[in-house]
Amino acid sequence: MIATGYRLRMCVSSKSNASLGNTSTVAMESKKVRSAMINCCACVQRCIALRDWMAVRAASRSLPKVSVFRNTAIKLEVAILQRKDFTIAFRFLKHLDQSGKVINATKWTPDDVPWFLTRLNWVFGAQTNIFFTLVDAKWITVQKALGPKISRDVFRKDIAPLKRRGADLTCFLVGDYAAMDTEAAGEYLPDEQVFVVVDQGNPPVFDLGEAFIGVMAHEIGHFLHHKRNMPGSGHHNRSGILLSSGMESLSLDKQLVTNFNAW
Repeated sequence: MIATGYRLRMCVSSKSNASLGNTSTVAMESKKVRSAMINCCACVQRCIALRDWMAVRAASRSLPKVSVFRNTAIKLEVAILQRKDFTIAFRFLKHLDQSGKVINATKWTPDDVPWFLTRLNWVFGAQTNIFFTLVDAKWITVQKALGPKISRDVFRKDIAPLKRRGADLTCFLVGDYAAMDTEAAGEYLPDEQVFVVVDQGNPPVFDLGEAFIGVMAHEIGHFLHHKRNMPGSGHHNRSGILLSSGMESLSLDKQLVTNFNAW
């Protein structure tokens, strides 16, 4: 459970006698901060109905453990984090084909951006209390025939300079991209604070439904890692977690949350 603010009201709620496996739901209200990620692990196999509100007061930002007792114990891992906000812009590439006609390089359009932001803010807002606000989203045109796959040199020379000045981060949708082996479906350029994502995402690494937004979240993870001046690229070997060198998901573990938004 990721919680924010310094004074919280929470209760563990569920239907009596229902089987929950290892998952319970925690409802929270914060007087200081509007957002909270609600995701906790319970050490019981059956749901416990708790009718009373429990006041939890945090002395400072931290990663405490909370235990709730009523006949059976429920243990919660909690991160108390300040909210961080970043601005982001999206650029959708057009360029010339071999005949000199302007073509769309990507299947995505500015109309897809609300969906992008909804998913990204669920991933990072809910788990790290980091939120992204749209600056703008629009097509850009490079008056050159760039070919079916955008090279890294072309991206840096002809496309990256078209980023939105003043935005914390700019995402480029370019169709296909010749990324490095370690970044098979996208790349983040820390000196420019821009990143590129290929249309199909990375199905071998993410579940099919997360293949595209997973790569976008991966590259934003590099941005957040860089913003905190963390050493290295941010890749790790914890399988099933965002930024893993192996299989990934949209899940963040305690270490990644700490890396992205520690006090």
